[in-house]
Amino acid sequence: MSLRTISIAVVFIITALLVSVSEARFKRQTYQYDPYLMSFAHPHPGTKVQQGYLARYAPQDWPKWYSRNMMKWTGESRFSPYDKTDARYPNWHNEFANRRV
Repeated sequence: MSLRTISIAVVFIITALLVSVSEARFKRQTYQYDPYLMSFAHPHPGTKVQQGYLARYAPQDWPKWYSRNMMKWTGESRFSPYDKTDARYPNWHNEFANRRV
């Protein structure tokens, strides 16, 4: 194979990848859910439905069960607030920092 043939093949492959990625993104952002499905949904009152983008509200508005599970190698686990901006974080951090292992 000549160098020209290889370069044409590489350009063709890159172009094909770019086209397929842009088509997939276009499909994902224009999909509209059936409004009938909202009758079965029970979203949190702070949830804002937006098509194509992820909406996030403040961590202190998240339900109490929405926390991450902190694991240690020994298998011990603790529940912690999800983020440092959570209103529960300072109390949890002080309790966790003062605990003796």
